[in-house]
Amino acid sequence: MSLLEFGDNLFCDDLRNIVHNHPYLSFVLLSATLEYIGKCLSSDKDIFKQGQSEKNCYNAINSILALSKYKKFNRCKANGKKNTNLLYTELRCGMVHSLVPKTGVILSDNKNELEKNVVGCKDLYEDLCNAWKEIKGNEAICSFLTGTKCLRISETIENT
Repeated sequence: MSLLEFGDNLFCDDLRNIVHNHPYLSFVLLSATLEYIGKCLSSDKDIFKQGQSEKNCYNAINSILALSKYKKFNRCKANGKKNTNLLYTELRCGMVHSLVPKTGVILSDNKNELEKNVVGCKDLYEDLCNAWKEIKGNEAICSFLTGTKCLRISETIENT
């Protein structure tokens, strides 16, 4: 399976069902999907490179029109050298590491209320779907995604 097929399956099938049926748990996958989209945009095209998650999330939010409303969560770290976004530090890190968001964001099963730092899983899902369509529209990125294999599923399943 290519990275393009993986993304299409994730957005078109798997994630939609989880968002509608398990909104709280969907935030784990939604925040990881934001990171995945950022990795697809990475200039070094090393999608499996570690230690770039924060930068990838920040760049996705700042580079993709469909995610521009989340720039509201941008922050400059105290040292002034490293920019970040609360969707990474508060949502993604909280959910991926402990299944609980940190205090900077509030979760909703439906719509965003960004002025109150409320992130709705249905709105975030739709915005990530639109971001995916946007990056697939970039010929160079689409070519990279099509040509990069990420998952091989065996056709046969052994009985144990």
